[in-house]
Amino acid sequence: MIIQEILQQLENSTSPIVKISQRGEHFKVLVLGFKKGMILKGHQTNMKTRLVIVD
Repeated sequence: MIIQEILQQLENSTSPIVKISQRGEHFKVLVLGFKKGMILKGHQTNMKTRLVIVD
């Protein structure tokens, strides 16, 4: 599962981990993993965006 992969990669990472879960013609579903203190660099997209925080 993608979340388990991200959690494993985060153990040795110094930056956020990003994986694409699904992709369509007009959308992408991304899964992002962070450790405390990590920051995602500023960015922009031309797609509508929704953020869901799990934990």
